Amino acid sequence: MLKAIQEGKPVWIAEGEKDVDALCESGVTATCNAGGAGKWTSHHAKHLSGADVVITRDEDKAGVRHQEIVAHSLEEVAKSVRLVAPAAGNDATDHLAAGFSVDDFVPVDVGGHEQGLNEENANRHSQGFGSAAKSATMSGSPDSWYESRPAGLFHVRERAGRDGEVEVTSTLLSNFTAQIVASTEIDDGAEVERRLDIEATVAGRKRTASIPASEFTRMDWVIPKLGPDAIIQAGARIKDHARAAIQAVSEPAEVRVMRQTGWRQVDGQWLYLHSSGAIGANGPVDDIEVNLPRTLAKYTLPEPGGTDAVRASLDMLDVAPDRIMLPLLAAVVRAPLGGVDMAIALTGQTGIGKSELAALAQQHYGPQMDARSLPASWSSTANSLEEQGFLTADALLTVDDFVTAGSSRDADRLHATADRLIRGAGNGSGRGRMEKDGNLRAARPTRGMVLVTGEEVPRGQSLRARMMLLNVRRGDVDWQALSIAQQHAAEGTFAAALSTYVGWLAPRLDVVCDRRNADIATLRGKVSSQHRRTATSIASLAWGWKTWLEFAVQNGSITDAQHDGYWERGWEALLAAAEAADAAVGETDPARRFVTLLGSAMASGRAHVASRDGGYPSNEPGAWGWRSHNGVMIEMGHRVGWTDGDNLWLNPDASYEAARTAGDGLTLSAEELRSRLADAGLLQSTDPKGRSTTVRVRLEGGQRRVLHMRAASLDECDSGAVSPLSRAVSPRDSTRQHCDTTLSRNESTSELGKQPQDEGESAESARSVHVTDTFHDPWRSEGLEEAEAGSERSYAPAHGGSAVTGGSPSSSLMEVGQ
Repeated sequence: MLKAIQEGKPVWIAEGEKDVDALCESGVTATCNAGGAGKWTSHHAKHLSGADVVITRDEDKAGVRHQEIVAHSLEEVAKSVRLVAPAAGNDATDHLAAGFSVDDFVPVDVGGHEQGLNEENANRHSQGFGSAAKSATMSGSPDSWYESRPAGLFHVRERAGRDGEVEVTSTLLSNFTAQIVASTEIDDGAEVERRLDIEATVAGRKRTASIPASEFTRMDWVIPKLGPDAIIQAGARIKDHARAAIQAVSEPAEVRVMRQTGWRQVDGQWLYLHSSGAIGANGPVDDIEVNLPRTLAKYTLPEPGGTDAVRASLDMLDVAPDRIMLPLLAAVVRAPLGGVDMAIALTGQTGIGKSELAALAQQHYGPQMDARSLPASWSSTANSLEEQGFLTADALLTVDDFVTAGSSRDADRLHATADRLIRGAGNGSGRGRMEKDGNLRAARPTRGMVLVTGEEVPRGQSLRARMMLLNVRRGDVDWQALSIAQQHAAEGTFAAALSTYVGWLAPRLDVVCDRRNADIATLRGKVSSQHRRTATSIASLAWGWKTWLEFAVQNGSITDAQHDGYWERGWEALLAAAEAADAAVGETDPARRFVTLLGSAMASGRAHVASRDGGYPSNEPGAWGWRSHNGVMIEMGHRVGWTDGDNLWLNPDASYEAARTAGDGLTLSAEELRSRLADAGLLQSTDPKGRSTTVRVRLEGGQRRVLHMRAASLDECDSGAVSPLSRAVSPRDSTRQHCDTTLSRNESTSELGKQPQDEGESAESARSVHVTDTFHDPWRSEGLEEAEAGSERSYAPAHGGSAVTGGSPSSSLMEVGQ
């Protein structure tokens, strides 16, 4: 044997002396250990230092195990090791006796799968008598290691027996083999998640799985990912050993991918990420991998385009009036500049082209996102939308079709979702979350520009102040111009323009963003707006528009003269948008909404205001919730206050309740509302010592603590633009029709509370019924029905006539002087 080693001839190792004799007779050098299978030790191995070794085996479980033990002991000893199996029979003797030569032994491959075995031996190996390649599938310490065999994963241990010889045991861990082929870091800009890509063989079938690294150690992923045929054996610590075995036999590739759009700095250079890669100062960057969720996979930018692409994007302005298209295009080009703290809302009736206009804007970020494939919808959950808003950094995210349907709870849920998404964008803050260990996770706020489309607008004054409302009316869209723009969008022209834009921004992004706050502050000082957020939003869009025009000039797409024209055009459109935004915010101001709803309550007969002494007001009693019937003035609903001249004193609790039940939009508490009334300057006077928003006034013979307002406040709060979403109409304008009108003389007092019949109905009474119906008031007859019982209070008419007494304490009858 030593001579063969010196001469470089292979040395064969068999299981027993009979096989050694047969091999030697065939002309090769062969040896074995004493005692047969399982008796090989490291002492035997050291004699084969530097040898080329061929290890054959007996085709039984002990023989397979013996071959593996010998091979393992020679890992750092022999020059080379080759594993073979007989082509026929159970051992080397049977192989040679069958007429095969030493060259006909079947190699055992590195994965433990035998090739060319006879049917008998193949059946044996299919039952688990496999082997493992020494270098690829065995790992561990010298006396304990893991192996991947055809039958599954094994834990192999070697220890000294009582007689000093080595004993080797193999424990089956699983009936499947598995290895980690890739370890992937996923970076979304806030957190880095590691995922493991696993390839497994279960019952002869290949399976793949991708799981978070945090879930790997528990091994709970096996059945969900590999199926019920994948079995981890029962027993103490078997699952831990199975996990260790997979790691031990794996050599995973290290991969890093990005999971966001927008800017990331890589090797000191700014790159703009999209689903197909990244764009830098010199165009597309190939070695950046981006993996966005399926819903955002269409955020794909082509190679930068030329000046024609930029001009085509500017031509999009021809599709609709500047009050719509200029803020919309400004939002598109503002998004890549970062630091967005607002949203855009395209509102209007169905079928007028809102989604089509939104798609033109959205297709700057990917030509496939047309009107039927916008990236997000309000039918998604709040968590889903929040995650999409976070991942679409420095980009436009259209959330389509905001319209309430179903129950009031469904509507409230939709508005709450909008509040969460848009407020997160406006505040730059996300919902707080906790790790499983109790530590705070990184916030995930909306990081781009949100574009909302819908027939309605998310409610709330604070929320609307964070949105730029663009109302699309019937006839606004030039359908021929829209068709041309849609063709450019579908061909990727708009996306190519944006690619050119971000490529221009990349080398100068630090400079541009460093001046962002100062430039916006300067522009904000030129915007006259009632709400600070509105002025900031207009200035922010204007800065984005200014930056885009600067790019277009340097790119050669427009001339300096054209730049000035586009700037003036944009600034004028944005200032007009500021006026519209102020009106929209005013409609949802809680203080003004309270006054509007209170007027609605009086107009619909649910509340009334009396004169200082408790009678009907002499000045337009119909406007204060009183009705004339057969020459008698009737107070409608609950008394919420008193008036005298331009003074209006409101019972704080009664007026709050009347307004709250008159319509939507009053969500503040009574105490918070009183503070808002004071802040809005709607209170005529307050406690001189500043301890309360109410004052003490003598009314109806007693001291009362009331809110003191000007009676003209009702007119002033309704003189602005009325939102198409508001259910209330101007109470003063509507209720003036009630003044000094009388019902038909043919209608008897006993019929009080019933609607007048067509026959004999006066024009005045018909108008009264019509105005009441305007508010869709289901209780419009309640006040009359209560009055039918009469009033127990008696008042002297303010301008003559005799007093009338009656029953209900909540209503009184007074005869109007003729």
